[in-house]
Amino acid sequence: FGEVLYKNGYAQNASTARTRYLSTIFAIQDWYCYPLDDPKGTARISIATVRGLHAFARRRSKDLFSDIEGVPLSQFDMAEVLLAFSGFSVAMLQNLCGFRIERDDQRHMIHMWRLVGYHLGIRDEFNVCRSLEFVQACLKDFMAFTPRRAATSRKSFFMLRKTCIEGLSSAIGCGNDFLYASQYIAFTTILPPAES
Repeated sequence: FGEVLYKNGYAQNASTARTRYLSTIFAIQDWYCYPLDDPKGTARISIATVRGLHAFARRRSKDLFSDIEGVPLSQFDMAEVLLAFSGFSVAMLQNLCGFRIERDDQRHMIHMWRLVGYHLGIRDEFNVCRSLEFVQACLKDFMAFTPRRAATSRKSFFMLRKTCIEGLSSAIGCGNDFLYASQYIAFTTILPPAES
């Protein structure tokens, strides 16, 4: 997934990264604030725009991987990103920010992300947001493999991380060191450790 973002310009420089990631944040804000059941409404128009950008990036990146490696922005890639926006976000809000989110509210949030995933084109068998319990189980598996994933990441992943942190640190008014430390904390102490 990182290769696709890198090829499509997300890591050109801090300014480009800031613009692109902020546009993602604003799109997500639309999905939270406007009804998802209105095909002509703000949320669905925003989702359609993102889906179109994904299709463009997929076409533009088809030469990145061999047939063995798979399709750029595959259903698996999309599911992993959906997990980050849903399960990881809930865990971060509770464990890092100290918000107490009632179980029913967590279920509603996960259901909202299930609908977003559906409208983005994620097939049901890849949609991790089928239930709160399933999201939590997937997140546990994700965290168990995070050290291996980090150890085997391509160069593009580290370029994306660098430009994202540099771009967003100026946008939110904190230094790069704060965001690097926050990332470390998130992946080492925020989430409950995966069982061996």
